[in-house]
Amino acid sequence: MVSLSRYWSSQFSEEGETTTPEVTKERDTTTPEVTKEGETTTPVVTKEGETTTPEVTKVGDKRRSKDTENNEAKKGKPAAKKKAEGKIDGLSLTQHRRMLGDQVRDQIEIAGGQGNWHIKAKCHVHTQMSMEAFQAVVAPAAACLTPSQFDRNTEVVLAEVRNMDQAATILGSANKLRKGTRFVHKDGSSSSWEVSTMDIVFMPKKKELRIWWTMGSGH
Repeated sequence: MVSLSRYWSSQFSEEGETTTPEVTKERDTTTPEVTKEGETTTPVVTKEGETTTPEVTKVGDKRRSKDTENNEAKKGKPAAKKKAEGKIDGLSLTQHRRMLGDQVRDQIEIAGGQGNWHIKAKCHVHTQMSMEAFQAVVAPAAACLTPSQFDRNTEVVLAEVRNMDQAATILGSANKLRKGTRFVHKDGSSSSWEVSTMDIVFMPKKKELRIWWTMGSGH
């Protein structure tokens, strides 16, 4: 028979005994992530124990983004028109010379026949030219100008060209001022010709330019 004191003592110890739950603390073993640019990011621990890594914006991406914005802004702006510097009547001096040279070349034509090779008498060009173009293209290379002083009210100006070099300077190319064949005459004379002299008549009021020339023996 168990005594009452021992009985109540055993009941107290079984019902009142308290246990302290064991708490295990997990060590965080996360390693900071290293980006390509050498930057490190620290993981963020949420309440549930999960880790998240904040998004990192690369420096290169920012620069590329700004460049893209700048390019788009430039595309939206109309391109500035280049100034037509050094041009007269919409053409450069080289273009004026080439245009005159082409017209003269087209009029130089060989007429042939056995023992009768020669240049056709078509050595004349009629075209249009402004006062500014004449002063820039023709006048500086001419051997002589009559009158030497002229303006827009002058009736006629004569520019004399006395050799091939002067003609080539005005018309842009000496090759355009030559024509020839492989034919050799019985006397051994040449079958090629080139411009030898030229008269250029300019009428400022009408803006007309007339060119006459002669063809001499070539090379």
